[in-house]
Amino acid sequence: MNEYRPGMTARVVDRLPAPIVVELLALPNGETVPVLTEPDEYTGYVVRSEPSGTQVWTTMIVFTRESLESGVCYAFEAGAQVFSTQLSLLRTTAIRIGSAGSSSETTDDE
Repeated sequence: MNEYRPGMTARVVDRLPAPIVVELLALPNGETVPVLTEPDEYTGYVVRSEPSGTQVWTTMIVFTRESLESGVCYAFEAGAQVFSTQLSLLRTTAIRIGSAGSSSETTDDE
């Protein structure tokens, strides 16, 4: 949760394989947390923040029930809420930006 910066822009690097997503969304003992009874409903993506000024690149994993496109930038809205304290997950909305000729799309991300 420490890597999240409201209004941050991040570029999708690539999609994670489904078995890895399920493993990452489970507790160390393999149990699921109450808010994630079906972790296989989520898709995981590796995203890297787009630096501005003296910012350092941050790499994170984003989980969503929607699709994100590799190579596309998304802005994460400021109104993040805690989704799971056990897994240190936040919930916010990602808005697609920086793609020529495309309209903005929103998706809820955990």
